Amino acid sequence: MIRDALGNQTNEASATASTVACTGRSAALSINPVPPSGWDNTPISVSLNASCVAQGGTTLTSCTAQVDVNSSGWVDVAMPYPTTYNMSSGSSYQFRAREADTGGFTTSTPVPNPVFQLDTIPPNQVTVSITNSPGGGPAPEDPLTITWTASADNQSGLSHYEVWRSLDFGGVPDPLGWQKVGSDILPAEPRTLNDNPSSSGKWWYGIHILDNAGNMSTEAAWVWGIYDVSAPIAFGHIPNKFSSITALRPNLSVTLNDVHTSVGATTLRVKNEQNTTVFTKNFAVGTTNITVTVADWGTTVLPRNPDGTPQTYTVEIISQDIVGNILVDSPPWTFDQMNQPPSKPSIE
Repeated sequence: MIRDALGNQTNEASATASTVACTGRSAALSINPVPPSGWDNTPISVSLNASCVAQGGTTLTSCTAQVDVNSSGWVDVAMPYPTTYNMSSGSSYQFRAREADTGGFTTSTPVPNPVFQLDTIPPNQVTVSITNSPGGGPAPEDPLTITWTASADNQSGLSHYEVWRSLDFGGVPDPLGWQKVGSDILPAEPRTLNDNPSSSGKWWYGIHILDNAGNMSTEAAWVWGIYDVSAPIAFGHIPNKFSSITALRPNLSVTLNDVHTSVGATTLRVKNEQNTTVFTKNFAVGTTNITVTVADWGTTVLPRNPDGTPQTYTVEIISQDIVGNILVDSPPWTFDQMNQPPSKPSIE
C-alpha cells in the first residue's frame, strides 16, 4: 500500500517470493576393493564408479574416474561405469573422480594415499644344501648346518627367509610334518642355520623366501640330512644272559644294530669275577655280527673258581656309532661256568 501527503492511497498489491538453491560442485569415487598403501600382492583389479554434482547454475560436462600410474599424471578411465580396472605387477596406482561443469571443475581426494604398489611375482628360488650330516651324537650334539644361495626380488624387494623341516615319510618329506625352524632370517644376515632336530631320523629341509608384498617362493628342491642321538643296540646274545655253560672255550655271538647311521669299531671283553680281563677281541668299523669261536680262545679257557664253585663271567660290548653315541648293553651279559673237572680215579 502507498499513501501520499494528502492521504490518498493505492490498493494493496499481491506479493511474490522465490528461492534459488546455490549448490557446490563435488566429485566422488566409489572403489571396490580399496587398495592398501604400499606394496601388496592384492588386489589385481578394482571396480570404479564416479558420481558428480555440478556447481549451482552451471551445466555438468563430464564425470570421470581417473588413475595415476607410476606418478606419470592423471588419465581418464574409460566409461561406462561401473567398470573394472586391471592393474599390472610392478606399478603404482592412485585413483580419483573428476567433475567438470561449465563453470569449472573439481576432483576427489586421491586414494589410496600414499600410493598402492602391486607385486604379484614371487622372489627367485634358491638352492639348499646341508653340511655336517650325519649330526647328533652325545651332548653337546653336533647340529645339522643348512645353507642356501641368495634370492632376489626386482619389485617390492626381499623381506626374509624361513627355514622349514619335516621328517622323512617313505623317501619324501611328511606333507603334514613341516615345521618352521628358528626365526626369520633377513637378507643382510648370513644364509645359514644350525639345527638340532627334536629326535633322531632323516630330516628334510626347505627354504621359503618372502618379499615385501607377501609373495612367497619355495626351494626348487628339498634336501635331507641324518640326525642321530640314538645309541646302537645289542641283541641275540648267545649264550643268553644269566645262563649257564660248560664249554671252557665257548662260542659267543651278538648282533649290533644302529638304525640311523652305522656301527663304529667294536671290542668284546670277557671278565672274571675279580674284574680281570681274560679275553679280548676287536672288530672293524661297520661289523654288526660279533662272534667268538673256539679257535679265537687259543690257550685261554674259562674255568670254575679255584674252590670248585661256579664262576660268573661278564661279557662287555664296547662300541659306538659313527657320530659317537655309546652302546649300553643293559642288563649286563653274564653267564655261569658250570663245567665240572674230571673226578680222580680211585686206587684200590
